[in-house]
Amino acid sequence: MLDKSKNYKIDVTELTKKEKKRLQEELFKQGYSWRSNTQEVADFNFDFLFLDNLGISYCNDKIYFIRHKSILIQISDIMLEQESEPIITPQGITLRDYFAGLALNSLITKNEWSFEDFAQEAYKHADAMLEERNK
Repeated sequence: MLDKSKNYKIDVTELTKKEKKRLQEELFKQGYSWRSNTQEVADFNFDFLFLDNLGISYCNDKIYFIRHKSILIQISDIMLEQESEPIITPQGITLRDYFAGLALNSLITKNEWSFEDFAQEAYKHADAMLEERNK
């Protein structure tokens, strides 16, 4: 869940129409609305979203997006991991999976663990990293 007292920006250039729809639905669940105070899913052709206390706005200006002082967040920071079809980053993995992979590198030295133990522990570390990252 995002901290609504903070300003965020999101690059959505790699998302399909279906993924953009799911992202909007999740933002609405978290209490966001468009600046027009509506929570209707829009079929937009914009590359960048901004979230602030006034709502959701968008633009196609990459320079403006890069220079905007909002906190850059990833799609995986918004989408719930327990969804049946999580949104995948352009690199092909969720941020949670990426963090779990990093944690796995340090856990691999514990030879007495089963593969299931490695996976469970790696995802515990990944969840902790995501929680800390979102503070």
